[in-house]
Amino acid sequence: MKATDILRVEHENILQVINFLQNIYLKYREGKIIDYNQLKMVLNFFRVYADLNHHEKEERLLFPQMLAAGFPSNNSPISVMLNEHELGRSLVGNMEKALDYKGENRDLFFQNAMEYCLFLQQHISKENMILFQLADSILDNTQQHDMLEKFKKITEHVISDTFIQNTLDPLKKMLASTIKPQTI
Repeated sequence: MKATDILRVEHENILQVINFLQNIYLKYREGKIIDYNQLKMVLNFFRVYADLNHHEKEERLLFPQMLAAGFPSNNSPISVMLNEHELGRSLVGNMEKALDYKGENRDLFFQNAMEYCLFLQQHISKENMILFQLADSILDNTQQHDMLEKFKKITEHVISDTFIQNTLDPLKKMLASTIKPQTI
């Protein structure tokens, strides 16, 4: 198994939560009552799992390894991904601010949420289809293995038992009962 395989699996997990958020949006558009706690849980997932866990692995380990192997740093896919990570953090921050006002800014929350979903789907596609393939072509098995070991340490540090109990486990249950949206 390569380090990029772990990142791809994490992408799949993130995409499942994006689909879940899109389903919540569809319910909101239909005028159904939206569970505020579900939205907070989704935002916590994006902050902890997608950013502190997943992006940390890319930014602290994968990208520097690629640069050390000779991959260009300026005007490269890596610089684009780093800028996109910042944009994603900004959109999550906007969602958090809008959600803090509860009912008053639900439209603003979902505007940012749908922008984030579309953005992150495109971002993940670029990483899976381009960046990770480039990484696999320039990083040898030893480098990949070393990254895998360091990935485990990041996950152990970031994904706490409390996060699993309060966010991951409840999200897994909700995801199991959710159907992917047909169209947004």
